Amino acid sequence: MDAWDVAQAKVQEYELEIEILDEDYRRIKNQLEEERMSYEEMLQSVMLISLTWRNEMAVTEQNYRDIADRVYAIEDGKEAHTIIKNDTFKSGGNQYKVLAAEDNTSNGMQAMAVAPVKESLLSAL
Repeated sequence: MDAWDVAQAKVQEYELEIEILDEDYRRIKNQLEEERMSYEEMLQSVMLISLTWRNEMAVTEQNYRDIADRVYAIEDGKEAHTIIKNDTFKSGGNQYKVLAAEDNTSNGMQAMAVAPVKESLLSAL
């Protein structure tokens, strides 16, 4: 076998390796494309859910005022109403649930954590 035959054999060997690598590349590229499409579909679903939630459960400035009025209802001149955990109330058409309420008379702190709820989610909170 002369040098030319050796070179031709090496070229054929490299061409075969290139074919194998090319097949691997195409297979991996297709897998990645399928995964990308799957992630894009998931992202679109999450964005749609987020947008729907945001639109349906938007808290307006008036809602904030109503909630603040409920938190500070014990101040002079305001209607006395004790707020407790799990109370629900409506403001501007949205329903809210009290997740926590605190009226610390020793330091004057009054706080309330509320969350907008939908009827279908109310039992989960």
